Amino acid sequence: FAEKRKLFISFFKEIGLKFLQPEATFYFWVKTPKGISSKEYALKLLNYGIVISPGDFFGKGGEGFFRIALVPTLKECREAIDVWRNAHKNIVKG
Repeated sequence: FAEKRKLFISFFKEIGLKFLQPEATFYFWVKTPKGISSKEYALKLLNYGIVISPGDFFGKGGEGFFRIALVPTLKECREAIDVWRNAHKNIVKG
């Protein structure tokens, strides 16, 4: 999980998404791009085959965040990041 964690930390920094630093967990809590709800971001990523959990699924306090789990293989995480990078650009452009 440490390699996956490093991979996503680098990726989120690259695309400008703020996140809560995971210490001993395989989840990331990430702030959604400005002006986009957690559900909207999740649905738009789903169109690209990226599955995340909208923060509001976990209660009102989760809105504005989404959660990902580092359960795929390292190779699958790299592939997802390649797709996500382009998807994110399209999503934030509007």
